Amino acid sequence: MKRFILLVSAFSFCTLFIFGLLLARADGYTDEFYIRFTTPQKSSMILGTSRAAQGVPCQEFKKRFGKDMFNFAFTVYHSSYSPTYLESVRKKLDPQSKDGLFILTVDPWSISSITEDPNDSLHFRELDLSLGKTKYINLKPNYFYLLNNLNGAFHKVIWTNNKNTFLHDDGWLEVNIDMDSVSVANRTKTKIASYRENSLPLFHFSSVRLRCLEQIIALLEAHGEVYLVRLPVHPEMLEIEQQLMPDFESKISDLVDNTSGYLDINKLDETFVFTDGNHLHKDSGFRTSEIIADWITNENSH
Repeated sequence: MKRFILLVSAFSFCTLFIFGLLLARADGYTDEFYIRFTTPQKSSMILGTSRAAQGVPCQEFKKRFGKDMFNFAFTVYHSSYSPTYLESVRKKLDPQSKDGLFILTVDPWSISSITEDPNDSLHFRELDLSLGKTKYINLKPNYFYLLNNLNGAFHKVIWTNNKNTFLHDDGWLEVNIDMDSVSVANRTKTKIASYRENSLPLFHFSSVRLRCLEQIIALLEAHGEVYLVRLPVHPEMLEIEQQLMPDFESKISDLVDNTSGYLDINKLDETFVFTDGNHLHKDSGFRTSEIIADWITNENSH
């Protein structure tokens, strides 16, 4: 009996050891978030939803300002401004940072909720998602994340069908999909319809989320320069956002005074390419980073 128990124990240990080695192979193809939970604390960051995750590559800021930017943006469901996001940003921030650069992307969705009471933070959607469920966000490999968020699909660590997205070590999510005119038109039509029919009726302004955005600004101000940016979207998406929150500019105006500036790229005379009307194609993302870097340079020259 004793020998049997030893054999079972040895087998279990070997199995767990091999399983741990396999999980340690997780990389930017595993899913769209994992890498962001594996890096050390950061002194400069890009925050926001999936628009920022895909649409603001980091390289330009390193080239212009010598800043190792980290894209810590997720999706409108994971990283709208909230107590959860605030706490995650606090964990990811290097407390020793003094001359950091922080770009916070904002739009009506990121300060809205789909709960019956938009200020009911105890039932915010992100509580049951990766940021809410993962206590440790600076570990590599991060077994806590993998066990809690892959939902048992551990095969993704060693094999996945999805080669359209790759999460870079700096947190930027690169998306590679068909960009022929028919594919883009179909995706845009579907996305716009979904936001108009499904999202617009459900989302409502949340003063709690706005206050959390204010708290994140206050947190980061002590560690460097904070800039607010509204990323470009398809004109039809912009119309939907105007319906959702016609007074968006006035709602964030008080916050702007506590930052180094606010840029609405939709107001610029620029042409952008979108994958679906909501997210910038990566080439337009590189251009957007250049625009933001130019603007920051100009703001600092005054």
